[in-house]
Amino acid sequence: MNHKIIISGKTYYVNFGMLTIALWQKQTGRSLTATDSIEMPLFDIFYLLLFAFQNGARIAKKEFSMTVEDVADLLDNNPEALEEIMKLYAESQGGATGEGKPNSKTSKS
Repeated sequence: MNHKIIISGKTYYVNFGMLTIALWQKQTGRSLTATDSIEMPLFDIFYLLLFAFQNGARIAKKEFSMTVEDVADLLDNNPEALEEIMKLYAESQGGATGEGKPNSKTSKS
């Protein structure tokens, strides 16, 4: 499912579908069962988010030009965004949604 998230007033599309996971696996050499974000190296998280943004933009038919460095900078400037995005990841993988209420900063598209 494609999601839309606003970070610092800019809209990003996020998708953790099969293509995102496949691209991440190809880049990192890690398996799907090893994707616990608590134990995941930071660079692997950056790549997971890069591919999620890239795939989300592709599905939404939006231009996309971010690099892994851009993702790191985005998170440096907006550390709270990582938690929001990783909630979307957990939900996409069948994880708990927390409070069960939609977040006002994110929406499905």
